[in-house]
Amino acid sequence: MSEPYGIGVTKFAREDGTRRRGRRGIPLRWLVFWQVVFLTPANLVAQEPIVVRTAIQPKQEAIVGQRVLLKIDVLAKDSWANLPSLPNFEVPGAVVYAPPTQSVRLSEAIKGDSYTGQQFEWWLYPQRAGKLRIPSLKLAVELKSFGSDREPVTESKTSDAMTLDVGFAKGAEGMPGIIGTERFSIEQSWSQQETSLKVGDGISRTITRSAEGVPGLVFAPIETPKMVGVRIYPKQPEVENAFNRGSLTSKRVDRMTYVFEAEGEVLLPEIDIAWWDTSDEKLRRETLDARRLTITPADRPTTSGANGSVEPYEDSKSVSRWLILSFIVLVGLVLHWAWKPIVHRWNGWQSKRRSSERSYFRRFEVAAKSNHPRETLRALVQWWDVADRHSLAPRLDRFFLRYGDRDASAVLVKLEKAVDQDQSPWSSRDVLAQAQSARTRFLADQQSRQPVISRRLPELNP
Repeated sequence: MSEPYGIGVTKFAREDGTRRRGRRGIPLRWLVFWQVVFLTPANLVAQEPIVVRTAIQPKQEAIVGQRVLLKIDVLAKDSWANLPSLPNFEVPGAVVYAPPTQSVRLSEAIKGDSYTGQQFEWWLYPQRAGKLRIPSLKLAVELKSFGSDREPVTESKTSDAMTLDVGFAKGAEGMPGIIGTERFSIEQSWSQQETSLKVGDGISRTITRSAEGVPGLVFAPIETPKMVGVRIYPKQPEVENAFNRGSLTSKRVDRMTYVFEAEGEVLLPEIDIAWWDTSDEKLRRETLDARRLTITPADRPTTSGANGSVEPYEDSKSVSRWLILSFIVLVGLVLHWAWKPIVHRWNGWQSKRRSSERSYFRRFEVAAKSNHPRETLRALVQWWDVADRHSLAPRLDRFFLRYGDRDASAVLVKLEKAVDQDQSPWSSRDVLAQAQSARTRFLADQQSRQPVISRRLPELNP
């Protein structure tokens, strides 16, 4: 009689009662384990409903000025994933450029499931050597279900942070503003072709740079070293970007004007531009020729003499000098004759100004802001003595009672107590505010009481 032991395993009994071991098979528990691991269909494994992938190219190392591609894929299971608004971000040490057509539609099968979405692309241009650290970006992923009228659903996801090593191209160590491109061109033009100019003249230099695969923002400004006897006036650069069928071509135009202030020989320097050829992986240089000029003295004004010859215009200069000297003497005589009346009028105006109501009130404002109660009260009393010229004995309490607010009298009492008792509390801000408000009403009342002079002419006798 046989006894089951496992799949393909049986134990047999001999006639003498001893057991004979037969062919031994694989235990049942191991067969079940390997079936679960290897024979389970891929579509039974649960997948993420939204997939976000981040990649950069090149992956490990880049050259300063070389374009680095940042690609972010967003995919959704059984629906379409999209980024309606792209994140704005900065990468330290690099220029970030978002191309106009930066999205590509994706459709993939991941472990038997259908995923649809888009791929987005940014171009990064490192400007210095070291670690290029691309931050993690917050993404608002919009999901649209196929064949459904439901409104799109938005879910928040994040991309992976990336790091890339950046170094200088061989021979370009320390060169600022180097760019990496397959095609680069540079040319210059001058506003004048003469080799001899005069002091005060100017000449303009125009430099145009063009490149493929880089935005105009990456071009570094043209350095203009200082020159003795020459002033340099750079103008605002003109930058253009042309994007056509995934290809970017940029141009930058720099203009500068040299103005000559001294005579002699002048050498306008050459300009050397280095760039990295990404197709041949070589450092190339372009040089703009220098220009030598002769600067001569500026022409002096001349006039024709009686015999038709050209003579220096010295007579005109002499006449101008005599006119200026005569004018100075005339002004001196007038001032000497009118000096005493002018001084007298000035002193009278100053005295009247110092004794005016407005001047006294300004002194009170300064005293109040100093936060000294005794000086504040003294200045306030002096102002009221000048302001109220119609009373024989002007009184502050009547002034505040008539023209002040409801709390004006209480504020005045606190000020008087602070003068008598050093520790009594008072508020310089309240005193100043109440006095200013009461003064405004007082001046308005005085203005209304002034007699009105009729400007109407008397009627004519009939």
